[in-house]
Amino acid sequence: MDAKILPAAGDVLRVLVVDDDAMMADYVALELERLGCHAETTTDFDAALATVAAGVDMVVTDYQMPGRDGLDLVAAIRGRDRADTPLHIVMMTARGDEDVIRAAVDAGVDDFLYKPVDPLQLMLAVASARRAVHLHRLIQDRNAELASAHDAMRDALASLQDDIDAAASLHERLLPRQERLPGVRAAHVYKPAASLGGDSIGASNVGNGRTLFFVIDVQGHGVQASLDSFHFHHRLKQMRPTGPDELAAALASLNREILETESEIYATVLAGLVDPAAGEGWLVRAGHPAAILFDGERQYTVEVEGGFPLGWFTDSTYTPTGFAFGPGARLALYSDGLSDCRDRGGRELRTEGIGRILTECRGKPIDSIGRMVELTLSLRDANPLLADDISLLVIEPDLGDRPLA
Repeated sequence: MDAKILPAAGDVLRVLVVDDDAMMADYVALELERLGCHAETTTDFDAALATVAAGVDMVVTDYQMPGRDGLDLVAAIRGRDRADTPLHIVMMTARGDEDVIRAAVDAGVDDFLYKPVDPLQLMLAVASARRAVHLHRLIQDRNAELASAHDAMRDALASLQDDIDAAASLHERLLPRQERLPGVRAAHVYKPAASLGGDSIGASNVGNGRTLFFVIDVQGHGVQASLDSFHFHHRLKQMRPTGPDELAAALASLNREILETESEIYATVLAGLVDPAAGEGWLVRAGHPAAILFDGERQYTVEVEGGFPLGWFTDSTYTPTGFAFGPGARLALYSDGLSDCRDRGGRELRTEGIGRILTECRGKPIDSIGRMVELTLSLRDANPLLADDISLLVIEPDLGDRPLA
């Protein structure tokens, strides 16, 4: 026998031959064994179904059978087909008319053997079944590899998400906490565009009755921007400036540090100091949107001589600007992600829109500003994903019963 028709290792077909003529069934089974198959025979309908359920690769059934015929058997087998198991069905028939073939194909027959059975026809049917089984096994192996790779990727992504969540939690813990800010009341809104953002809000007591505060906006989003923002936040606090000149020097120092990395990083910063007891404060600006101040009588933008963003030029200088921070004062710092945010009508909020929110909250507790901004953002009719990080910090004096100096 031609060696090409013999099965490769692992490709031995399990074949069931169903025919009410036992001699015919045995003959076909013998030919199948010669082709390298493992063949079983039966003359019983129910026994055939049971054997198929136990697992075979190919069924050879006669068309003419007493009682329920071959079409009934094929229909019953296909009705129980498992999606993960290939099954090649061959029908033996002496009738070659179109109606018989069409009915058999509709029932689920894949191939035909015309009586008397030609060994060459049988060999071709076996080869076809063997290819189908082989391809199915290859697909199963590939699917198993893909499933394993998917599981590994899912575990890696879960681990990465844990790291991102931990980093996001660190940023949350950097946000101002009222109990650590004697002499001032503060409110903030912080919404990164992604899980991690490049914005950072800070406020801390630096001694002598003064509070350091700032909003940092690092270029971009994601892990790198978040790490840079986290670093700049800590460096600015670490420098602990207590006076306006020290604050300006701190920004200049950060600018040099960024440039020394020779990277593409840059950041805008608006930082300040307030001395509530003295009723005064100072702002230093590095390419950041200007602050809005309500001094108890009027609300206006604080004009601060704006240095370039940190990381642009080696000779950038930063000059502090003073402002009144007495009773009734309220100062708001924000990132451009807030001013660029659009309302449901598609209009950008801009400085004027932020100013309107602050005006509506005059005379109300400082926390109402954060709630009003949250409401404004929730009313957006656009994509729920933010185009940029959103940061807002609002501070006001809180001296209790202590008189001003």
